[in-house]
Amino acid sequence: MAVFSGVGLSFICIRHYLQPPVQKKRNSMNNFSGEGFQILLVEDHVINREVAENILRSIGFGVVSVENGKEALDWLEKEGLPDLVLMDGQMPEMDGFEATIKIRERYGRSLPVIALTAHALKGDRERFLAAGMDDYLTKPLRKQALGAMLTKYLYSHNGEKGRGLAVSKGEGPAIDREALVAIVGESPLVQKVLLRNCIENQPQEIEIMGRLVEKKDYEALGKMAHKLTGALKYLAANRAASYGELLQQVLSEGAEDRIPDIYACLRIHCGQVCKEARAMLDGLVNQADTFMRDGKD
Repeated sequence: MAVFSGVGLSFICIRHYLQPPVQKKRNSMNNFSGEGFQILLVEDHVINREVAENILRSIGFGVVSVENGKEALDWLEKEGLPDLVLMDGQMPEMDGFEATIKIRERYGRSLPVIALTAHALKGDRERFLAAGMDDYLTKPLRKQALGAMLTKYLYSHNGEKGRGLAVSKGEGPAIDREALVAIVGESPLVQKVLLRNCIENQPQEIEIMGRLVEKKDYEALGKMAHKLTGALKYLAANRAASYGELLQQVLSEGAEDRIPDIYACLRIHCGQVCKEARAMLDGLVNQADTFMRDGKD
């Protein structure tokens, strides 16, 4: 891993949303608002972190801060993708360049990464892009410049929020339990079958789909996406199912440039579904064990 001396980096990860874009217009820079977006700030320098947090919050962004690249990756794994990432380049445990490479490996290009550097030297932009970053800003961070950069990456050309693709942990559970009961009934046995099927089969299906994306075998990918989406709907995993539907849509439209990002989003949401399915299955098993003990007593 190359280290670029004299370069202090930060990046910003901003959470995207699956829901249709909010009709939020930006007629001018003075009207720019970060409301509805969340930033993951990765910065080990206390003063730099406080300055960045204050500027971002003054524009309306929600901000979560961690102190190094490893903590950033752990947060993303646990919480899902936010909307943008500010991460200092030279930090203990894992620097910003290594963290960016790992972000690209795990999540593709779906997450904008903006580098912040104290010295914009000749050739720096090429170095940042080579590491997988989308763009960069120089420090000290200025509100006007930050607003312009975030407008570029968070709003479409017509001024609407979002870039047409987004992913987040979302509000509420990954599996709608009330909807699940409405679909399959209250029988714990039927629910256990669905939950076990999800836990045992879905991770392998997602991995196979990933290989199909790499090989650009879009016919086979479409068939698997259709099958997986149906299973997710039956489980009342509605957010994940929506990404399955979106993947099928772009496949039918031949929008090949969007496929890797949408697959990455689907993978993240399916991971959340499996995690919740395990917890639900454990709850049903414990409930049955309690019932058996009470019956014997």
